[in-house]
Amino acid sequence: MFPAMRKSHCAQQSFAAELNRLHAMSIEQRVLEALGMRRRFTGIFPAQKDR
Repeated sequence: MFPAMRKSHCAQQSFAAELNRLHAMSIEQRVLEALGMRRRFTGIFPAQKDR
């Protein structure tokens, strides 16, 4: 069996901060941020399978 997962205080703080940031945003701001995700991760490409 796998060991029991432990809660990370740092991860909980980060998650809470992100939720607070999202709750403070308007719908328009959320949409604009979502549309900008493609530009934010332009250097990341999916792995190519060898044929």
